[in-house]
Amino acid sequence: MVSTLSKDEVLSGFPPDYFDYIVIDEFHHAGAVTYQKVLDHFSPQFLLGLTATPERMDGRDILQLCDYNIAHEIRLFDAIENELLVPFYYFAIYDEADYSTIRWSGTSYNTDDLERLLTSDTRAQLVLNNLRKFLPPGEVKSKALGFCVNTGHALFMRERFEALGSPSAVVLGTTPEDERNRIISRLINEDDPLEIIFSVDVFTEGVDIPELTHILLLRPTESFTVFQQQIGRGLRRHNGKDFVVILDFIGNYRSSFIPYLSLRGISSARKIDLSDLPEMPKVPSICYVDKTGRLRKSSVENCARSLGQKQTIIWKFTGRYAGKSTSPSI
Repeated sequence: MVSTLSKDEVLSGFPPDYFDYIVIDEFHHAGAVTYQKVLDHFSPQFLLGLTATPERMDGRDILQLCDYNIAHEIRLFDAIENELLVPFYYFAIYDEADYSTIRWSGTSYNTDDLERLLTSDTRAQLVLNNLRKFLPPGEVKSKALGFCVNTGHALFMRERFEALGSPSAVVLGTTPEDERNRIISRLINEDDPLEIIFSVDVFTEGVDIPELTHILLLRPTESFTVFQQQIGRGLRRHNGKDFVVILDFIGNYRSSFIPYLSLRGISSARKIDLSDLPEMPKVPSICYVDKTGRLRKSSVENCARSLGQKQTIIWKFTGRYAGKSTSPSI
């Protein structure tokens, strides 16, 4: 692990030319100090970086670390088209929670405030109702992974689901590896009643559970990278698995436009071209996207507010301009 290798007492034990080949997984982290320390130390003949999400949230350009030499690139939608991943059925579900009262740091919401807002019996019932509504095909049981705000939110969701008759578990960063593996084994076992694991960030990357049938997005999605990572957890192919169900609980939070744009092929805020955004989702034909008009309007307005070009974007996606039916001057 890079956290071990980057320690002075460990790194100093290797001459710079010790390795001929170095392969770094999750290379989007390469801009971090620990990774930089390792990269600066070694001089391999060949360096290969692997990542599914090359765009970083902080805007750092990691491709420069490889002299912009891209050996091969295949994006998520292309991988689905080429049957390397399973299709997804995406359902955006309106969340009544009022995010306007939550403290905003300029880049993210206050997690304590979010926990207080989202730990409600009503919202837990909404989540469970939709999990039961969108069942997997065939006779298999639901095997869901729910991404929560923080530990308190994850523990609350497990408690409420258990009380509502849905066996659940929580996996956190502090969960011992043997316990984590035991819980995953229970989830994928058709004869075990466990049907959902609640987690925070521990399963965002580096986990392989091909049997997953559902991904539940239970917190505001605040980056394109995290959105792709979260839905990607359910896209692994598995025998008899035709698709994965994505249930995204979207309210009036500031970054609600991220799923909206991601489903139109946008992978970074830096890549948004307002004059070339498709009106409809740009997903593989074998996928399905369902979104209500109410959520669509909210997402467009939040996108416009964030980019500071409200009138232009609202006209582009809704055909309205400041409440008038006449064409805008752009």
